[in-house]
Amino acid sequence: MKCESSIRSCEYCDRTLEIADRCHLEFRHKDSQGKPIYHLPTFPTKNGASLKDEIRRLVLEGLESRFVEFKSGRTLTEEDKKKYFDRIDYELGVIDGMGFNGYFLIVQDFINWSKDHGIPVGPVVAPGLDR
Repeated sequence: MKCESSIRSCEYCDRTLEIADRCHLEFRHKDSQGKPIYHLPTFPTKNGASLKDEIRRLVLEGLESRFVEFKSGRTLTEEDKKKYFDRIDYELGVIDGMGFNGYFLIVQDFINWSKDHGIPVGPVVAPGLDR
């Protein structure tokens, strides 16, 4: 029985290698201008919005909800709000400039799904760095 199972496993491995040998896939790592190309899954957006517009929409929705939470504690001036919006413009510009809009949308999707399903998420400390 044990030998038969091992033989089957070897056949499966051989078939897997045959399939792998038939596959040929090459990725370009840089575009014609030398900028890195990141191969990420396509993230679906609302109403066909661009990734840049989608991340901005989500960030601004989140900020507005924080403003509501914040108002319960003290007054938030228009000048204070402008500082937040300026910082968002800067941060989103960096993310867009690096081509990471899709990456951040995918990560927020994982995080939101985890939270919705009772899976704790949050900052992680690498072993040995917490000392």
